[in-house]
Amino acid sequence: VAVLIPIVLIILLVIFIWYLIRRRRRRGYIYLGSNTTVQEYLTLQTVQRSQLEAETDFLNCQYYLRSHPEFRLEQRIERIGSRTTKSWFTVIHNGKRRLMYTMPRSEKCCFPYETSIEKTLREMFYILHHPFILPTVHVGFILSEVQATTVVVLPFSEQGSLKDLIHRTNPLRSYNNKYASPRPGLCEKQIALIGRQILEGLQYLSSKGISHDNLHSGNVIFVNNIPRLTGYENTIFGQRPCLQKFLRQRITKRTHMDMWDVLCFGHLVFEMATGHQSEEPFPTVEEITTKCSTEVAETLAQIFYHPENRIPTMLEVKSHPLWARIAMHERPEIKSFRPRPFVLDSNMKKILSAVSSKTPIQSRRRRISKTSSQLNISGVPAPQSTTAFSSNAVASTTPQQNMQQQQQQKYESPSQPLDQQQQQKQQQVPAPPVESHGRGALLSSIQKSRCSLNNNAGVVVRHYIMVAVMSCLL
Repeated sequence: VAVLIPIVLIILLVIFIWYLIRRRRRRGYIYLGSNTTVQEYLTLQTVQRSQLEAETDFLNCQYYLRSHPEFRLEQRIERIGSRTTKSWFTVIHNGKRRLMYTMPRSEKCCFPYETSIEKTLREMFYILHHPFILPTVHVGFILSEVQATTVVVLPFSEQGSLKDLIHRTNPLRSYNNKYASPRPGLCEKQIALIGRQILEGLQYLSSKGISHDNLHSGNVIFVNNIPRLTGYENTIFGQRPCLQKFLRQRITKRTHMDMWDVLCFGHLVFEMATGHQSEEPFPTVEEITTKCSTEVAETLAQIFYHPENRIPTMLEVKSHPLWARIAMHERPEIKSFRPRPFVLDSNMKKILSAVSSKTPIQSRRRRISKTSSQLNISGVPAPQSTTAFSSNAVASTTPQQNMQQQQQQKYESPSQPLDQQQQQKQQQVPAPPVESHGRGALLSSIQKSRCSLNNNAGVVVRHYIMVAVMSCLL
């Protein structure tokens, strides 16, 4: 006994050590080594994950461009926007340089990624034509078993965005580096002109039933010194607006269609005046009065601190003297503008209505389902008749082959479906004498259930249960 006790203790200790090692592996513990810290390891994992995602997006881009030869890939560029899920590329289209980005399909997207939807979106983006709206050159989908991807092609601008103008930086630099240090804001004359042009673009989208909801300085692109709005396609594709979660800390209910656009416009004006974004959902009164000019402070107070404790409409903001004194009808971009006919068909209205109400559109793909009439009593699909042949097939076969096909058809393709033949055979089987109780009544009920209900899947299960009960009684 004195010898067995140490042996048992050693065995228990080995089992305990084995359990700890297995538990450690199950929880995912990794030996980092003496020269690696946890922060360095996490940073390395993040970098490797980003590189893997970038390589995957690059392969998706090459795959998509292979089926669209009108676009030629020029280079992959760094992340120039705030969204980490977007991958950016430059392509050549009709001899012009374009900017292309890909992003995964959002879970909140209201429509399925199908060919008909893709065609409708291209037509809708084409008729959105305004001097202060950046046109969308191309829209496409990449469908895969893992994840669907959105492809959008925009005009390329050397001037970059309004945020690049404020920070006076190269638009192709990485987003994390070019906006690190704050810059002085723009002068009041620039703010008045750019702000009025942005209001005209927002009002145009609103008149067509489209709410931008994603306005910020990075979505205002300068083309020939004219600000043009982009990023409205993100709202249509169900992407979460950058400022809306920030603003929902103060506003929870949407009172009118222009509410989010007006609030985003107020933040945009504050950034143009101060050179940096506000850290609060509503800029404080002290920030507005000390960092902004008088008229800019008045319009910001009208937006964020309205006397009636509400958010003004777009027309009310536009009526402020800071924006109203800009004579837009005298601007050359307005004089040379030739509008396109804007007519929304039923499919476009359906998409915009789904985006506005956040109601998903059902897919048009036909789901092939096997009905009960296509299944026999065992649950196996009944063979289909093959008596019809094409004229080309008959002409290309010899008489011997035709004879073999007819013989094979005779045995493989019955004139009636298999389930009907079985029903006829079952009806010919004489039913047992009907009794008020006992084995005969049970057999009679089984026979009637098999002959009357056309091989329904639920009836088949019930049939086998009743057969098992009958065998137990016997």
